Amino acid sequence: FNNTIFQAGKQGASGLGGSSRIIKHCVTRNNLFHVRRSDSHSISTGKNVDNDFDYDLLSARYPEGQEEHGISGQPMYEAGAGFNPETKQGRFQLTPTSPGYDQGVLIPNFCDVFTGTAPDTGVHEAGTAPMTFGVKARFVPPGSDLPSLLRRDLAVIE
Repeated sequence: FNNTIFQAGKQGASGLGGSSRIIKHCVTRNNLFHVRRSDSHSISTGKNVDNDFDYDLLSARYPEGQEEHGISGQPMYEAGAGFNPETKQGRFQLTPTSPGYDQGVLIPNFCDVFTGTAPDTGVHEAGTAPMTFGVKARFVPPGSDLPSLLRRDLAVIE
């Protein structure tokens, strides 16, 4: 749920599962499968078994009969998108004019915090702070009092 899978465009490479790998018993929602080559595959079109792919943003081909509410198109990212290795932070938000912006489905207790009318597809909700990776990563709900959360965490450590 809510992943961004980015394939850089190497010859013969594809998205989830490659071009013909079998995927079994998989459920996807609100994912962004960004494949640079439209003649490739966003999701393997091999013999897939008992899968439920839906509400994903797909830039290339996907299994026939899946993605009833899927969105076909190329994602557009906010300016400055990408990972900063110095700060260990990343920005992967979609622009308001991008396919997938406010077009995800609500998944209770998973992506029920969003800034628009619905969750965005992909890993990073528009309008939220850069993502932090590594040991300093943590979820801070919007509107939370960060200083009191940090004091609480420090008290637990002591």
